[in-house]
Amino acid sequence: MTVAPACFDGYPYLISRIGRCALRHIAPLPADWPRERHIALARTQAAANRLETAACFDNEDAVYVSDHGTRTWAGPTPSGLYVTERLHLPEQLPDSDELAFRQARLRAFAGAQHASGYLVGDGAEERRPSRPEERRRLGGRGSDGLPLGLTRCSACQRCAGEYLTEGREIVRCRCACENLNRCARCGLPLAAHALSSWFYDESQGRAWYLAAYAAFSHRCPDVEAQVVTR
Repeated sequence: MTVAPACFDGYPYLISRIGRCALRHIAPLPADWPRERHIALARTQAAANRLETAACFDNEDAVYVSDHGTRTWAGPTPSGLYVTERLHLPEQLPDSDELAFRQARLRAFAGAQHASGYLVGDGAEERRPSRPEERRRLGGRGSDGLPLGLTRCSACQRCAGEYLTEGREIVRCRCACENLNRCARCGLPLAAHALSSWFYDESQGRAWYLAAYAAFSHRCPDVEAQVVTR
């Protein structure tokens, strides 16, 4: 029987599900904030990142927010493999010894999880086996040189639509206009393409899948500038 990982007990905190894999991004929040402020922050975070987020107050007390930030529901605090200090929050948290102590505990907790080693996957959403008629319909290229089933977006000039992979699966490719995953701090995209989605690379003539944890590579422009000038 598989035993679920234990939840971190340094409440309250914000936790975001990273795509469909076991990774969870977790950020401790000030203990003296009212409950409503934690939930409001979760809504803002989810609306920006487009990742399901929860404000967690105890093992059996979490308020989940949909990835659009528009719907909430109650449930137990989710467990998982924790990552911290990789997604920015929409506001700067106040400095306090109490918050710093819980953050240090979280680093140690996450470090112990990662030391055992693990694999992460993201489900590769929007992929399915093709039917014979679909292989006939999509197995070729149009007069524009693009694979049949893909069209060029008039706004961003990237390709979108259905694509037949070499493995004869159907995937849905998204253009840049469909990249709605934003940093809650600076408002810029978390990655070059939508997280947990397929995109067509014209230079290589094939589709690729971008897992949601690509968001961890994002750096806000001012943060990146500080790193370069040090």
